[in-house]
Amino acid sequence: MSELKSEETIQDRRNRLSSVPKACEGCRVRKVRCDRSNPCANCRISGIVCQQTGAKPDIRAKPDKVSRLEGLIERLDERLGRIEIQLDHSRHTTPERLTIDSRPARMYEGGSSFNNQSVQATEVAQITAISQGSGGGENLHASLDDLKSLLQPPTTLADFQFSRSDALRSMPAMDLVPSGLIVDIVRSFKVRTPFFLTSHPITDLPMVEDLFRKVYFPTEPLTIGHVTAMHGILLSLLKEFIGLKDPLAEKYDLPSYMPTVEKNFNAGLETYEILAVPSFENVLSLLLAVIKAQDEANVLLSTTLIGAAARHCIMLGYHRAATYRDQKPNMAQNMNKLFWTVYLVDKNMSLLLGRASCIQDYDIDVPHPTVSKDPVARAWDEGFVVWLTLGRLQGQIFDRVYSAAALKLPQQVRNQNIEVLAEELHQWLPRMDAV
Repeated sequence: MSELKSEETIQDRRNRLSSVPKACEGCRVRKVRCDRSNPCANCRISGIVCQQTGAKPDIRAKPDKVSRLEGLIERLDERLGRIEIQLDHSRHTTPERLTIDSRPARMYEGGSSFNNQSVQATEVAQITAISQGSGGGENLHASLDDLKSLLQPPTTLADFQFSRSDALRSMPAMDLVPSGLIVDIVRSFKVRTPFFLTSHPITDLPMVEDLFRKVYFPTEPLTIGHVTAMHGILLSLLKEFIGLKDPLAEKYDLPSYMPTVEKNFNAGLETYEILAVPSFENVLSLLLAVIKAQDEANVLLSTTLIGAAARHCIMLGYHRAATYRDQKPNMAQNMNKLFWTVYLVDKNMSLLLGRASCIQDYDIDVPHPTVSKDPVARAWDEGFVVWLTLGRLQGQIFDRVYSAAALKLPQQVRNQNIEVLAEELHQWLPRMDAV
């Protein structure tokens, strides 16, 4: 131990050597031994100026410089930490961190519903009280406003479940694919519109881009429907890119991402909220699931999913024109196309399985989707409208020929119905050929 204590440290050695005089510049240049006096003997004999070497910076100052550098690194590390926290709030690595929005869309009620009738009666009473100019009009006006607000309470998630437990609303565990792939997919839309986003109900590219942005770079609370619909669209796009050997399939190993995307999509579909809570995103998720089930030839699953989607559309009032009055044009068009696609599949399944359709024609007053002026999209839109006509005929075939009420009709009446429907089908064929 005494030997270790007596050993000279590195710092002590540096200090000792730094105090030893250095050879002068003249001796160093001529490479002769310097006696290190001032002036030295060699310089005196040679008659030249003895110039001492420049003093090097004090080594003892280095620890201060190191301390300053360490402080700078520490401050940079703190700033980087704050930036990471801010980014963590604006984006997520797993959907488990997402904040779930608990505000479903306001549900549609027909004009004959008790609530609407009560609201109308309140409005009549309010107009009457104001026109008569009775005393205390302001207080009466405020009371009637309060009554209307009570008759039209805001819709919450609690209205669609037995329990208020948050456990029912937890976001399913999901591992998102890299955000770089999503960015490149969105960029590819500018070069070529995918066929899936041309021939299916999701034709609004800005809406698709916004859906991707909401999930990968959220700035507001999300619903399970947002995440599920996004993965449903992504799954279909990846299938198309792989099948058509898109350049993205060469840049990324798309088949390796397929199981993750499909797992996330299925996890969202299996939640209570998708099947029970009516919203645009939930209807879209269910419709994408129907397309997937049809591709897999799973008829029973397809009819279960389309039944849930149809009931959501009715609850949201997508079948009534009054629902679209306060909507933005793009959103109204998306809702309209979504509803009529659900309608078409519902009518097809009705005749295929021999059951009544969920959406009845007598309760619909919303027009068919408008035909786009874009030459590329126009053909798809015209074809879609023609197929809607066939869907209506399919529904009537079941209602007027095979339903329980139709089977009770006299055979002569059923034969007349068959003839009328057969004639309509013959008239439909030329329209299809024209498209």
